[in-house]
Amino acid sequence: MIPRMIDTSPSALAATALGLTPKGIAWGDDQGELVCALERRRLQYGELVVPFRPSPSFMDDTEIARTGIVSASANLFLAKDVMMVAQRAVFCAEGAFSLATDAARTWFFLTPPRPPFVAVIADSMLQHLVWRTPICCSQDLITFRHGAKLHSVRRRRLIDAVAQLKEYGRAAFVALDREGKHPGHGVLRRDCTGEMAQALADLTPGELIALATLAKKTPVEPVRPQAFVYTTRQHKEQP
Repeated sequence: MIPRMIDTSPSALAATALGLTPKGIAWGDDQGELVCALERRRLQYGELVVPFRPSPSFMDDTEIARTGIVSASANLFLAKDVMMVAQRAVFCAEGAFSLATDAARTWFFLTPPRPPFVAVIADSMLQHLVWRTPICCSQDLITFRHGAKLHSVRRRRLIDAVAQLKEYGRAAFVALDREGKHPGHGVLRRDCTGEMAQALADLTPGELIALATLAKKTPVEPVRPQAFVYTTRQHKEQP
């Protein structure tokens, strides 16, 4: 039997959080080095792998390596049923937690789980997210995927911005959209004072997405959601 000595990958971390068990054939040193087509990393000795050939409907061709094989963990996130429960969530050692609500996102951006974790938020109906997202190893510099874009949030800077906007007492932006699609999202209003504009000028796109949840006129209290696991064709809430 080939010993398992696998470093954590985004898909492996998320699969464990969801209670999923990868199935495949162990990759051995005698087969040479090869890269996972989806995660574009070198497969490791003893790692479970499966053949991979994109279907005609696969839309992320520019994101993959042309190797014809993927890790068994990444392969799990090609199944529609699994993708459906992994569209808006953070995956960590404590489990999988939904990021669908403002209360959950407030919890995540203010007090993210202990790293490592993988955080994804879809901005359309069904997207490949987990295998495209790097593992975040910091609670103070949060990395998360929002649709096709990879964002970063400086947690301390975000908290400061929330406080600055609260003290300002009126709207500084034309709009703040949690999906980032409003044409005025992140655009400063013409009547925004120069001092306030300067205070907000360095915010990252990820911080603006987070502010759309945190800087509401009526703030939403943070709520850590219940962890959930995947079961066939549905996900089950856990206490």
